[in-house]
Amino acid sequence: MKRTLVLIRHAQAEPFSLNGDHGRVLTSYGHQQSRMLGFSLAHALQEMKQDEAKKEGEKPQVDWVALSDAQRTRETFRGLAPQFDIAHSFSDRSLYSGDIEEILHIARSFTGQTAFIIGHNPTISDVALYLTFPDALVEEHNESVASFQKYASEEIRTHSLNMRRIKALSRYGADLAQAMILRFGGEWKDLRKGICELEIVTYCDLSSSHG
Repeated sequence: MKRTLVLIRHAQAEPFSLNGDHGRVLTSYGHQQSRMLGFSLAHALQEMKQDEAKKEGEKPQVDWVALSDAQRTRETFRGLAPQFDIAHSFSDRSLYSGDIEEILHIARSFTGQTAFIIGHNPTISDVALYLTFPDALVEEHNESVASFQKYASEEIRTHSLNMRRIKALSRYGADLAQAMILRFGGEWKDLRKGICELEIVTYCDLSSSHG
């Protein structure tokens, strides 16, 4: 059975806070986004289950949710959480300020079948690209764009992916309130470059993009 890692960028936040970037809260639109993302993500996860495993009205089970300790990610989590049956959740500063390897360190510690990570750009997008495309160097975002475009032109036809969405991810990163569903075979400790398949779920397009 495949495991599912969902990487989520927080919803739209106010551009400033008296408590600094870490204390920025969601806008009213951001709160709406987080709730609607919960509905669309829950539907997508239910659709991925085998028909015999589906039960009408059952919430998708999530074994772990790890989130940045920034206020905007906490509020995003509170908005989407009611649509899921969540066993464990915790916040971690490394999901606010850490690099790809720090996020992967957390992901490799998960147990169970399904886990969410709620974080920030550019790192949350770079992790998705790192796990999905073997030749996409995502340590620097500009490098990842060039590497991805070369890779996509040669290999993308072997993936059942939406070309426009994946190119957008490599060029601009995940939108606010966007969830990237990654699936892979193996154990959590096996997470490595290129092991995952990617599907993107998003609630809406945004006219602004505050960190």
